Amino acid sequence: MLNRHGPVAGATGTGKTRTLRLIAERLAAQGVPVFLADVEGDPSGISAPGAANGLVRGRAAEVGRKWTATGFPAEFYALGGLGHGIPLRDSSRRS
Repeated sequence: MLNRHGPVAGATGTGKTRTLRLIAERLAAQGVPVFLADVEGDPSGISAPGAANGLVRGRAAEVGRKWTATGFPAEFYALGGLGHGIPLRDSSRRS
């Protein structure tokens, strides 16, 4: 069902970006290409491995899982050619 559109909605601070990032990470780990658009660039850290700290190690031990910091391949696009990344533009013409 992940080939369909679906909203992730909620108030500020409810975990929308984190939810999308987790979905993208799980798909990328299985070799599925993901296009994730965010104007503010919040999920850009997906390309860098995280860092273990006491909270992460404690939660991993609590749920009985081994945690390994992992980064995922990422390409960045620049909407309208502004900013860093591959220039991306809307080629549609409107009357």
